[in-house]
Amino acid sequence: MMIRSRNFASDSRLSILALLAVILLLNQLINQTDGKFIRERQSSSSSSSTSTSRIIQEEEAGDIAPEDGENDLDKDLEELDAMKDLVEELVGEDIGYYGDSPPEEVKEGNFKNGVGPKPIMHTFYQRIDPEHHHTGTTFNQGTGMSSDEAHLALVQAWQESWEAAGFETRILNIDDVMKHDRYDEIRAFLDNEAFGEYDELCFLRWYAMSAVGGGWMSDYDVVPLKSLVPNDYFTAPEELSEGDMDGNNGIPLPNNGYFTVYSWQVPSLMSGSANEWERLAQALMDLTHQHLDDFYSDMYALMDYDKTIPDAYIKEDQVLSRLSDFILENGDIDCEKVWKMNDEHLWAVHFSHWNVHDAVEHGILDSSTTPDDRPNVAREFILNWEEECSNNFSDEE
Repeated sequence: MMIRSRNFASDSRLSILALLAVILLLNQLINQTDGKFIRERQSSSSSSSTSTSRIIQEEEAGDIAPEDGENDLDKDLEELDAMKDLVEELVGEDIGYYGDSPPEEVKEGNFKNGVGPKPIMHTFYQRIDPEHHHTGTTFNQGTGMSSDEAHLALVQAWQESWEAAGFETRILNIDDVMKHDRYDEIRAFLDNEAFGEYDELCFLRWYAMSAVGGGWMSDYDVVPLKSLVPNDYFTAPEELSEGDMDGNNGIPLPNNGYFTVYSWQVPSLMSGSANEWERLAQALMDLTHQHLDDFYSDMYALMDYDKTIPDAYIKEDQVLSRLSDFILENGDIDCEKVWKMNDEHLWAVHFSHWNVHDAVEHGILDSSTTPDDRPNVAREFILNWEEECSNNFSDEE
């Protein structure tokens, strides 16, 4: 337990011995409660949003009776709060909290530096039956993964990486799409036209984001480079009302919430307000009516929308999408190239099945590497980035 160092006035009413006694008692109570001053906050996710741990275990949590000693823990916490108030009164200063998470009343600051609310990164995962076949004009492109286990391993790697970078994560599924007031109409159109299940889900995820209030979304094969994520994406206003905690936990979205695609025209990392997600979802759906005789996807629709209305959304190049462009002949990451891109600020990597295939062809990855290996490839790249680049380069260099 770390106690913040302080300066006390010479005429303090509290003697040194008394202060030491209080601190010793405070530490004893802290040890009894594992150092947690704050009870865990209730998750703000909707009941339909599925955590990775539940997905991996493939079971839902049931009603659990209180464990022995739970009442004692509550009593200890109450005594701990009382002692904290006493110490603050004696020393005339707020001693703060030193638990596993910031207190709930903290509403300002930058969580990348450990204080304040977290931005929320969403992804969309819905199991596709591997036996599912579709005879329409499109086909199930899928993600290139061969099994449910491989999918879930990638989802877990996604969650770990974004949370390590300072984000809260939420995994959406078809239940979230069903919250949209036009779900039946939208699903009926997609089911009756030339779309495979995978392509349907790619369109439906846009409506899921509209239904849950907008914000950030990435494919679950996109991971961040922690040291390069812009600080502005974490900064909340100094004062927030309760309603501000909706959406992105009160943290303003880039470009005032105007829809932004961070990998140019590939919808792998995006942000926007709920209204913007709805606007884009409807625009892409309208375009599908013109392309029922050939293969069409949400990515193609996004490209066509940009051709129709050039300023329909903001396009950024902030996602590294081709490993072969940034790996040196000796296998090391070209750190300086990533840091010193002239027109882009790269801060995330898209480990698409195409990217893995391309890296194999260029000899960057072993020839036996398959899309199922993407969780390990992503983790290894992040580890190498931290070891080779993160501590050796800075924006000021």
